[in-house]
Amino acid sequence: EVCPKWLNLILCLFVGITHWVLPMFLLCYVDYVWASCFSPLANNLLKLANLVNSLFWPFARYFSSRRNRRGGLDTEHKAFFHPKIKAKNRHGPHRWEFVQVAVGLLLSDAHAEVHGNGVRISFQQEKTFADYFSFVYGILERLGYVTRKGVSDGTGEVSFHTRNQGARTYFRLNTFTFSSLIWLRELFYDANGVKVIRPELINYLTPISLRHAICGDGSSTDYGTSLSFNSFTYEECVLFTNMLKEKFGIIASVQSAGAPNQYRVYIQAASMNTLRAIVLPHMPKSMHYKVI
Repeated sequence: EVCPKWLNLILCLFVGITHWVLPMFLLCYVDYVWASCFSPLANNLLKLANLVNSLFWPFARYFSSRRNRRGGLDTEHKAFFHPKIKAKNRHGPHRWEFVQVAVGLLLSDAHAEVHGNGVRISFQQEKTFADYFSFVYGILERLGYVTRKGVSDGTGEVSFHTRNQGARTYFRLNTFTFSSLIWLRELFYDANGVKVIRPELINYLTPISLRHAICGDGSSTDYGTSLSFNSFTYEECVLFTNMLKEKFGIIASVQSAGAPNQYRVYIQAASMNTLRAIVLPHMPKSMHYKVI
């Protein structure tokens, strides 16, 4: 039921040589290991079709590079994704940049939604923070997780919502759905679908993920910065402060958010210079006020 390993290896070598690019060859090799060990014959046939299609990439590169120079699109990586591929066939590695961004968003306002046979990231911001929304959208679009033009079923679509009372406008996006993002939902949600913070999060807590957590839920408080972690328990907030100290040397405490069982993580003034050095290089200027 599994395509022979030697055939997968030959195909990977052939495509790697065709592209004349070492990173692409490495990606093909990862795909070979995945396919030879896990994928059933049907998925291997799909991979074969994608590899054959990739023979046209050297010609497409010249034209796509012109668009890259205009819009900053990461076209070669976008070729790894396509709106018409089913979620169950969206497997394989994700870029570390995307993982860091997704973790930071999920710590704040985003959700990992079960959609069909996979998981997608849903993210929204109020119109007041349209600049930050555009910043996130630009990253996801460059990496290939949303399209510049929305599609009919709402996947990868930017939509506008108005709250019934108060007429507050929101921007929302959904990424494409991937079966290979199920692990990310399992990292952030328990069996009841409630957001949690697990010890394993420390492996994905980076300056980039911390940046998005602050941009989404951070606020300038007195001489420090607070993260509104209202959806997390006291124990989970304490766990997060321990991660900040272990990973970055940042001293933080857990404070009441003013409502029962709701808390915020307060980064103390003594650690603000450390925090600024870590996150400011990765933050849009419109969000600098949250740490200055």
